[in-house]
Amino acid sequence: MVLPDDTPSHTPLVISEEDAILQSLRSELSLPPSSIPITVRPGETLLDKIPSSIKLQEEEDIKYEMGDVFKAIVLIIPFSFLYLAMDIMIHQQYSQHPSIEDEFWRLVNAVPLLSLIIYYSECPRC
Repeated sequence: MVLPDDTPSHTPLVISEEDAILQSLRSELSLPPSSIPITVRPGETLLDKIPSSIKLQEEEDIKYEMGDVFKAIVLIIPFSFLYLAMDIMIHQQYSQHPSIEDEFWRLVNAVPLLSLIIYYSECPRC
């Protein structure tokens, strides 16, 4: 078939924004295009197909998050007991003698808020 000189030999390819984002993600992760099926051999998992650099980055993120949680727990425990001691001293100041159950429920009510304050004040990424 012979085309006239002023007719383009091909139609321009229009790529949507979503397709462009997917293509860039696939190229960053070195994934095959969606038209090529991913084959998994017996005894192999899809996790084996992920490049090792991505696996290491995820493991480092998990370790870093656990470090933040551990640091918060290390501070939550002493501050909780400090809160408990201050509460007991305040009641003693007014000659009140609350039961152990009362003090326990006050501590249970105070620890979640105390935990949030400590975690977000100590978390450098938050």
